[in-house]
Amino acid sequence: MLKRSLPISAQTLLERIEYELGFYLSRRQLPFASLLGPCFFYYPLRTLLEKYQRCDVAVISVTRLSDPASRKKFTEGVFERSLDTSDVPIRYSGAILDSDEPKPDFNDNAFDLLRSCFSYDLAQARTLIQKTRFGDTLLDNDDLNRYLVKT
Repeated sequence: MLKRSLPISAQTLLERIEYELGFYLSRRQLPFASLLGPCFFYYPLRTLLEKYQRCDVAVISVTRLSDPASRKKFTEGVFERSLDTSDVPIRYSGAILDSDEPKPDFNDNAFDLLRSCFSYDLAQARTLIQKTRFGDTLLDNDDLNRYLVKT
């Protein structure tokens, strides 16, 4: 007897992640409107670096732009001159999104496969990031590593 699975909209976060990971690992692409789409860095960055010059690709953490010195470095690197800039007012955080589900415990062993996939992807991406305009100087590496190691 085949087990009938719930529609994606009725699944828990972990069930949706497992579905998307299985889809990704078997087809090397994510399903439409994927939760994990923005989480993998290597392939999109490699594709950009194949199409554009390395000096035209910058990888930054928007949160780093709250620091005036980082904003100055960014504007000088992109516009080749110093510009006065205002504070960056928005910081994205999953913590401010409303959800009917309780926040998952990302230290749970159920997330080990996901952590492993993200760790591997990020390790590959870091080699490419070093070749971009700013390297990793405008990245918040602590934020990138936040859920990769159990605390």
